[in-house]
Amino acid sequence: MSNDGELKKIVFQPGFNKNTTDVDSEGKWVDGNNVRFRYGKAEKIGGWVREVATQESTPAVDTFTGTARTALAWNTLDDDSLLGIATNEKVEIFSNGEYYDMTPIVLSTTGVIFTTSAGSNIVQVSSAAHNSKAGDRVIYTSASTAASIGGVPILGEFPINEVTGANTYTVIMTTATATTVGATCTANYLYPLGNDGNGTTGGWGSDEWATSAWGEVGTGSIEVGVRQWSLENWGEDLLANPNGGGIYTWDADTSLDSILVDRSDVRMQLIATAPLEVGSILTGSPTRHLIALGCTDYATSVFDPMVIRWSHSEDFTIWDPLTSTASTNESGDKRIRGGNKIIGGLRSKAENIIFTDDSVHSMKWIGNPFIYSFNKVGKNAGICSQHAAVDVDSTVYWMARTGFFRYNGKMSSMNCTLQKAIFTAGNPETLNLDQKEKVYAGTNSEFNEILWFYPAGGSEECNRYVAYNYLEDIWYDGAMDRTVWLDQGIYDVPYGFGTDSTLYGHETGKDADGSAMRAWIQSAEIDIATGEQIMFSDKFVPDFTLADGKTLNLTIQTREYPNDPNPVTKGPYSMNNTTKKVSYRTRGRQANIMYSTSITGGDFIVGAPRINVMPDGGR
Repeated sequence: MSNDGELKKIVFQPGFNKNTTDVDSEGKWVDGNNVRFRYGKAEKIGGWVREVATQESTPAVDTFTGTARTALAWNTLDDDSLLGIATNEKVEIFSNGEYYDMTPIVLSTTGVIFTTSAGSNIVQVSSAAHNSKAGDRVIYTSASTAASIGGVPILGEFPINEVTGANTYTVIMTTATATTVGATCTANYLYPLGNDGNGTTGGWGSDEWATSAWGEVGTGSIEVGVRQWSLENWGEDLLANPNGGGIYTWDADTSLDSILVDRSDVRMQLIATAPLEVGSILTGSPTRHLIALGCTDYATSVFDPMVIRWSHSEDFTIWDPLTSTASTNESGDKRIRGGNKIIGGLRSKAENIIFTDDSVHSMKWIGNPFIYSFNKVGKNAGICSQHAAVDVDSTVYWMARTGFFRYNGKMSSMNCTLQKAIFTAGNPETLNLDQKEKVYAGTNSEFNEILWFYPAGGSEECNRYVAYNYLEDIWYDGAMDRTVWLDQGIYDVPYGFGTDSTLYGHETGKDADGSAMRAWIQSAEIDIATGEQIMFSDKFVPDFTLADGKTLNLTIQTREYPNDPNPVTKGPYSMNNTTKKVSYRTRGRQANIMYSTSITGGDFIVGAPRINVMPDGGR
C-alpha cells in the first residue's frame, strides 16, 4: 500500500438529488432506503413493531379489517385513548389492544329465511330488497329456532358469498350441515363494502336493465373509485363520512362502556338531517361547524361536487338555514369555482383550506350574516387525494399531480430535488396516477418530517414514501408499504398502517418487526481530484457513528468515464467503531460510495470521510 498521495475530504450535501445526472450531482447523495437526514447528516430511520392483540377474547385478533384509508386518535373526557381506523371495508376503534367494529348498520330486516341441504355449507338466504353485493357483510341475530342450522352456528357476521337475485343471496357456513334445515332470523346489513382501488366494473345495472343476467358483466362498464373516509372529532365523539355517503356519529360517552365492559355491539348512527351524499367532511376552524365538502345542494337536493354546506355552530344536526332558529342559525352553503370537484379540505389555524382537482381556496369564518368568506388562493395545483395535505405551524403542504406545493398566506410551488423521479413517467419511483387517490400525507414531528406515502410504478397500493424535512429544507425517499400514517401525540410513537392490515408502532428500535432492516445510501459520482486525469486510490478513512458492537458496510465503485457500463467495484468492506482505515487498490476519474447495513440492531450516522488519491497513468 502506498504512503504517498493526498487525503481528500468528501463532504456530501444532505438529501437526495434525482433531478440530474450522477456526475452533475457531485457532492450529493442520489439514492438510498430507510435513511433520513438530520442536522445535515444521513442516519438510519427508526424501526417498527406490530401491535399485538392483548384482549381476552378468543381468538385474539391482531389485524384490522381491510386496507386502512384514514385514522384518527383522540382522548375522551375520561382520558381513554382511542384510535379510529377507516378502511375500504369497515370503521373500527382500537382500544387497549382490541379492535371494535363501529361500522354502521344501514338496513335491518326481520323474517329472513335460511335454507340449506344436508352435506352442504352453502346457505340460501331469502331477504326482501337486501340491496347487497358479493363481499358485503351481514350480521344475523335473534334466530327463531336456535343459534345453529343443522348443528352449525349461523348467528354472527358473515360475508355475502353470491347475490342470486334482488331478494336472495348465499352465505357459507364453516362446515356442512348434517340435515336439511330451514330457519328464520333478523339480518343486519353493514355499510356496503368499498372498492380497494380505482378501476372499472360492469354487471347488473351497468348497462340497460335486464340485458345481462343477474351478476353477469354487461356490455357497459362504469368507473369505480377507491373507498375513502373522513374522520373528525366532535368533542369526545367521532364523526365519519364514507365518500359519496352520509355522515355518521359515534357517541363515546354512551357507547364506550358498552363495548369495553359489556361487550355490546354499539355502532355509528346516521345523522339523518345532514346531507345524505357527501364527498368529505371537516370540522371548521376557529368555530365549530361541521362542513360538508361536495354534497347535495340545499335548494335543488341534487348532488353538486363543488357545493360546500355547513351546519349550525355547535350543532351538527341543524343544516337547514330556514329552521325555527333562523335568528341565530349559522348553517349555510356556497358553491365555489375552479375545477370539477372538491377533493378534500384541511383545518389550519385561522382558516380552512379547500382543495379541488385544480384550485385551492381559503374558507375563513367572518360571523353573521355570511358566516364564511371564500377566496381562491391558487390554481393549477390540484391535490392528488383527499388525504394528501398536512398543516405544520399554519403552513399547509400538499402533493399535487405534478409536484409539491405549500400555502402560508400565499401559495407557492416547492423546489423538490426528487421531482423528476416522482412525476416523470417511466421511473420506478413514479407516482401511479391511476391510483393517486391513495396518496396519504402525515407528519413525524420528532424528526421535523412530512411524509407522503404513494403507489409507485405499476403498484396498485402505496409502496413508497417521499419525506421532506421542513426545518432543514431537505428531501429524501424510500420504499415502505404503508397506506396511512398517524403522528405521535395521543400515543407515544407514530403509527403506520400496513398493506397487510397490521398496525405498526414506528421509531421503535432499529429493526423491521424483529427482523433486520436493510438501510443503505449511495452518493453521486465524485471526481477523483479534478476528474481530468486517471487517479489511483488506496485508502478510505471513515467518519461515522455506529451502535456498539455493530458494523457498517462500505462499497466503492470507480469509472474512467461517466457512461462506463463496467465500473470497478471494491467491497463491501465491513467497518466498526474501531476501524481506522479501509485499504484497497482502484483507479479511475470518478467514484461513488455506498454505505449499507443488513444486521439486526444496525444503525449509523455518517459524516465526512476522506480518501487517499494520487495521479496515475492510463493504460
